[in-house]
Amino acid sequence: MAMFAGQEWFEAFGREIEASEAYREAAADWEGDIAFLVEAEPDRGLRADVWGLLDLWHGACRGGGVIHADRGREAAYILRAPYSRWKEVVTGELDPIKAQWDAAGCTGGIACPAIACVNPGTHAVCVPANSGDLCMGAN
Repeated sequence: MAMFAGQEWFEAFGREIEASEAYREAAADWEGDIAFLVEAEPDRGLRADVWGLLDLWHGACRGGGVIHADRGREAAYILRAPYSRWKEVVTGELDPIKAQWDAAGCTGGIACPAIACVNPGTHAVCVPANSGDLCMGAN
Protein backbone atom coordinates (compact mmCIF):
# COMPACT_ATOMS: atom_id res chain seq x y z
CA MET A 1 0.00 0.00 0.00
CA ALA A 2 1.31 3.46 -0.93
CA MET A 3 2.07 5.90 1.88
CA PHE A 4 -0.48 8.70 2.22
CA ALA A 5 0.47 12.05 0.71
CA GLY A 6 3.30 10.57 -1.35
CA GLN A 7 3.73 10.42 -5.12
CA GLU A 8 2.60 6.78 -5.30
CA TRP A 9 -0.51 7.50 -3.24
CA PHE A 10 -1.66 10.38 -5.47
CA GLU A 11 -0.93 8.32 -8.60
CA ALA A 12 -2.96 5.41 -7.21
CA PHE A 13 -5.80 7.77 -6.27
CA GLY A 14 -5.85 9.08 -9.84
CA ARG A 15 -5.92 5.55 -11.26
CA GLU A 16 -8.86 4.62 -9.00
CA ILE A 17 -10.80 7.65 -10.20
CA GLU A 18 -9.94 6.91 -13.83
CA ALA A 19 -11.19 3.33 -13.42
CA SER A 20 -14.55 4.40 -11.98
CA GLU A 21 -17.46 4.27 -14.43
CA ALA A 22 -19.66 5.99 -11.82
CA TYR A 23 -17.20 8.90 -11.61
CA ARG A 24 -16.94 9.11 -15.42
CA GLU A 25 -20.72 9.50 -15.69
CA ALA A 26 -21.14 11.86 -12.72
CA ALA A 27 -18.28 14.14 -13.80
CA ALA A 28 -18.90 14.18 -17.54
CA ASP A 29 -19.14 17.99 -17.54
CA TRP A 30 -16.48 18.66 -14.88
CA GLU A 31 -13.56 20.88 -15.88
CA GLY A 32 -10.84 21.71 -13.44
CA ASP A 33 -7.91 20.28 -11.57
CA ILE A 34 -7.97 19.90 -7.81
CA ALA A 35 -4.95 20.57 -5.64
CA PHE A 36 -4.68 19.05 -2.19
CA LEU A 37 -2.57 20.88 0.36
CA VAL A 38 -1.56 18.54 3.15
CA GLU A 39 -0.28 20.90 5.82
CA ALA A 40 2.82 19.88 7.75
CA GLU A 41 2.57 18.48 11.25
CA PRO A 42 6.15 17.64 12.29
CA ASP A 43 4.95 16.07 15.54
CA ARG A 44 2.97 13.55 13.45
CA GLY A 45 5.73 12.76 10.98
CA LEU A 46 5.03 15.22 8.16
CA ARG A 47 7.85 17.78 8.32
CA ALA A 48 6.86 19.93 5.33
CA ASP A 49 3.67 20.77 3.43
CA VAL A 50 2.84 18.40 0.58
CA TRP A 51 0.88 19.49 -2.48
CA GLY A 52 -0.92 16.85 -4.55
CA LEU A 53 -2.92 17.28 -7.74
CA LEU A 54 -5.59 15.44 -9.67
CA ASP A 55 -5.99 16.56 -13.29
CA LEU A 56 -9.73 16.06 -13.82
CA TRP A 57 -11.44 16.71 -17.14
CA HIS A 58 -14.86 15.61 -18.40
CA GLY A 59 -15.08 12.42 -16.37
CA ALA A 60 -11.45 11.45 -16.77
CA CYS A 61 -8.52 11.69 -14.44
CA ARG A 62 -5.61 12.58 -16.67
CA GLY A 63 -3.07 12.10 -13.90
CA GLY A 64 -2.18 12.65 -10.31
CA GLY A 65 0.91 13.23 -8.26
CA VAL A 66 2.87 15.36 -5.87
CA ILE A 67 3.52 18.82 -7.27
CA HIS A 68 5.39 22.02 -6.42
CA ALA A 69 3.49 24.56 -4.32
CA ASP A 70 3.51 27.10 -7.19
CA ARG A 71 1.63 24.64 -9.42
CA GLY A 72 -0.79 23.83 -6.61
CA ARG A 73 -1.70 27.48 -6.15
CA GLU A 74 -2.67 27.62 -9.87
CA ALA A 75 -5.22 24.79 -9.62
CA ALA A 76 -8.86 25.52 -10.29
CA TYR A 77 -9.75 24.19 -6.82
CA ILE A 78 -7.68 23.85 -3.67
CA LEU A 79 -8.58 21.65 -0.72
CA ARG A 80 -6.39 22.16 2.35
CA ALA A 81 -6.17 20.62 5.78
CA PRO A 82 -3.57 19.55 8.31
CA TYR A 83 -2.02 16.12 7.81
CA SER A 84 -3.95 14.59 10.73
CA ARG A 85 -7.30 15.76 9.31
CA TRP A 86 -6.51 14.30 5.88
CA LYS A 87 -5.53 11.01 7.55
CA GLU A 88 -8.92 10.91 9.30
CA VAL A 89 -10.69 11.36 5.96
CA VAL A 90 -8.50 8.87 4.06
CA THR A 91 -8.87 6.17 6.72
CA GLY A 92 -12.64 6.65 6.90
CA GLU A 93 -12.63 7.98 10.47
CA LEU A 94 -14.11 11.30 9.27
CA ASP A 95 -16.71 11.90 6.58
CA PRO A 96 -15.28 14.31 3.95
CA ILE A 97 -18.45 16.43 3.88
CA LYS A 98 -18.40 16.79 7.66
CA ALA A 99 -14.73 17.76 7.44
CA GLN A 100 -15.59 20.55 4.96
CA TRP A 101 -18.44 21.77 7.13
CA ASP A 102 -16.22 21.78 10.21
CA ALA A 103 -13.49 23.67 8.35
CA ALA A 104 -16.04 26.26 7.23
CA GLY A 105 -17.22 26.74 10.80
CA CYS A 106 -20.61 25.13 10.25
CA THR A 107 -22.16 23.76 13.40
CA GLY A 108 -25.66 22.83 14.48
CA GLY A 109 -26.33 26.45 15.42
CA ILE A 110 -25.24 27.96 12.09
CA ALA A 111 -27.21 27.48 8.89
CA CYS A 112 -24.83 26.40 6.15
CA PRO A 113 -26.94 25.13 3.27
CA ALA A 114 -23.89 24.25 1.21
CA ILE A 115 -20.22 24.74 0.75
CA ALA A 116 -19.86 25.81 -2.82
CA CYS A 117 -18.01 27.72 -5.45
CA VAL A 118 -20.38 29.27 -7.90
CA ASN A 119 -17.79 29.83 -10.61
CA PRO A 120 -16.41 26.40 -11.53
CA GLY A 121 -13.17 26.64 -13.41
CA THR A 122 -12.01 29.78 -11.61
CA HIS A 123 -9.20 29.97 -9.10
CA ALA A 124 -11.23 29.91 -5.92
CA VAL A 125 -11.37 28.85 -2.33
CA CYS A 126 -14.71 27.38 -1.34
CA VAL A 127 -16.48 28.93 1.61
CA PRO A 128 -19.92 28.47 3.22
CA ALA A 129 -22.63 29.35 0.70
CA ASN A 130 -24.42 31.61 3.20
CA SER A 131 -21.30 33.73 3.78
CA GLY A 132 -22.31 36.36 1.23
CA ASP A 133 -19.02 35.82 -0.63
CA LEU A 134 -19.27 32.44 -2.32
CA CYS A 135 -15.88 32.43 -3.99
CA MET A 136 -12.82 34.16 -2.68
CA GLY A 137 -9.69 34.37 -4.80
CA ALA A 138 -7.12 31.73 -3.95
CA ASN A 139 -4.16 33.83 -5.08
